[in-house]
Amino acid sequence: IGLISVSESFSAFQSSPRIVAPLTTQQGISSSSSPLWTTTTTTTPTTPKSSTTRRNNSKRFSAAATTTPSTLTDSKKRLLTGLAFLTGWADVALVTKHKSFATMMTGNTMWMASAAFESRYKDVLYYLSLIVSYTIGVASFRRADISLKERSLSVCAPVATMLFVASDALSAAYPG
Repeated sequence: IGLISVSESFSAFQSSPRIVAPLTTQQGISSSSSPLWTTTTTTTPTTPKSSTTRRNNSKRFSAAATTTPSTLTDSKKRLLTGLAFLTGWADVALVTKHKSFATMMTGNTMWMASAAFESRYKDVLYYLSLIVSYTIGVASFRRADISLKERSLSVCAPVATMLFVASDALSAAYPG
């Protein structure tokens, strides 16, 4: 496997360290690897250089070598496991009760296409409203995350909680 470097310009390509991504072997690129560190030597195919100069001047480290995965604490692992469990629980509950998914819009799109094919237009509107609501929620949170930065969760979490409580209250008041 050869590696090719990512750079913004040819001059940056010649002189600065950069992250490398795995690709197939190409002309002018040679690589060597060990289990933990992968390096690549990059040359311009039209400019012949000696192999010593090539090795000494342009050794590059791969992304795996320069970025190590962050270690998660036990509390973070428990939180992530709990959130994954609750997401699965919500999907099972919604599929059982409403024949829709909370987090998988592809599944809702498939249900919508099936309803459209069978001329069930009320169901088409239902699935379309789920997809649009999900998209609006993601876009709203993204905008809040960009503008509010660190405060976005403390602002959005109470809003989401109120929407969940309102949904549960409406479901209890108008069953079926």
